[in-house]
Amino acid sequence: INNEPTENYSDIKYLFVLDRSGSMDGKRMELAKKALKLFIKSIDNHSYYNILSFGSSYEMMEESFIIANDDNVD
Repeated sequence: INNEPTENYSDIKYLFVLDRSGSMDGKRMELAKKALKLFIKSIDNHSYYNILSFGSSYEMMEESFIIANDDNVD
């Protein structure tokens, strides 16, 4: 693993994992979604992200990582 800082933010990719199982119904899911939006808004606009959600199965939000800009956060 290379732990050296990089100046090329396009190389940074974040994979967020979201539990959508039955235990996350209601308020818990609301809070998880709010936290996820906050995390995504806090990463650099030149970074990439995707969301893996799981319950009885798993699903990626997008087929590939997408750029973290204002258009892709909400």
